[in-house]
Amino acid sequence: MKAEVIEERENRLMSRKEAWVGFEHSGKPTPGRKELLPEIAKLMKTKEELVIIDKIFTQKGMGYSKAKILVYSKKEDIPEAKLDKMLIRMGLKEPEKKEEAEKPQAPPKEEEKPGDEKKEEGKQETEEKPEEKKE
Repeated sequence: MKAEVIEERENRLMSRKEAWVGFEHSGKPTPGRKELLPEIAKLMKTKEELVIIDKIFTQKGMGYSKAKILVYSKKEDIPEAKLDKMLIRMGLKEPEKKEEAEKPQAPPKEEEKPGDEKKEEGKQETEEKPEEKKE
C-alpha cells in the first residue's frame, strides 16, 4: 500500500497537526484503521499512540482513499472522546453501555394517563350542555 501526504497544517490551538493522507489499495477493499495506523505513523514520523485516524473516504469503484489524520504532540493532548471513539472503531475497546437503556420501562397504567381524564371531563361537559338547552 502506497501512502502520501496530500495536505498538512499545524493547529497550535489544539496542539496537533492535521493532515490528509492518500493511499492506494487497488484490487483490495478499503483498509481498516488497524492496517493504516502503522503506515501513517511511519509516514508522519511519530509514534502510533499519538495518531488519530479521524475519517476515511473512498470513492466507489476506485482503489484510492483519503484519510483525515490528527497527530498530537503529547498523549495528554488527545481528547479522551476522540481516543475512545478510535479504539472502539478499531475493535480494541468495547463501547460503554448505558444502564438506563438496558432496563425495560413499564408502560403507564391506563387509569393513570393524564390524557384520559381530560377526555372524560370533555364527555361530561358535552352531555350536560344538551340537558341545559332542553330546560
